[in-house]
Amino acid sequence: MLAALFAAGVGAVSLLLPACRVLGAARQRRVRDRVTQSWCGAAARILGLRVVRQGDASVAGIMAANHISWLDVIVLGMHTPLTFVPKSEVAAWPVIGYLARQSGALFIQRGNAAATRSLTEQICWRLRRQETVVLFPEGTTSRGDRVLRFHPRLFQAALTAKAPVQPVAIAYLGPAAAKAPFVDDDEFLSHLWALLAEPEIAASVHYGNPIANAASRDQLARQARLCIAGRLHVEDEATPPAKESRQAL
Repeated sequence: MLAALFAAGVGAVSLLLPACRVLGAARQRRVRDRVTQSWCGAAARILGLRVVRQGDASVAGIMAANHISWLDVIVLGMHTPLTFVPKSEVAAWPVIGYLARQSGALFIQRGNAAATRSLTEQICWRLRRQETVVLFPEGTTSRGDRVLRFHPRLFQAALTAKAPVQPVAIAYLGPAAAKAPFVDDDEFLSHLWALLAEPEIAASVHYGNPIANAASRDQLARQARLCIAGRLHVEDEATPPAKESRQAL
């Protein structure tokens, strides 16, 4: 029953998001944001996702968050209209890939310097339109027991657009701490099915104070990372990293 409801919600979004393309740019953006946020809220209810929030999301700028699971997108997206920056491979994922494309996500091609420069320009354009862009600067998922090194290159957009960077700490609580991570060789559909079997998924999100006075993208990345690691009480970047998980969103 839950899986059917989840599929029905995806189907509804699949019809609504392409249809809104006939609207003007500003109205299209408002409709897109409303539809995407509504879908995230509905998905959270179907999954039994309970999120405790601390702090407030910035009105516009970059959110830099630690990354544990594809669930992170729902945890953040159910409360605030956001533009996500997943890896390019996500575009081919079942369900999530289609929704990401339709919702206006910006995809990053790792190891392609020209594509990264183009993406930075696209992020700057979104920031100047007063959008909020979410980065997962670790570039991969972890089990939530550490915050991996942040890659600073996409923080350049914040400096160029003179936009603040807000550190966001995500954690999964109780049994969900073991169930929620999407790591190693996990497959999306089997992971989704396992989560649908859980009676509840508990998560917390802490919105830190925006960083607006860093002198370089490296400093932005380090300050954001240390803020998140401190909030989650996990090992700092001086600790030798554990085996990294699969690349995710």
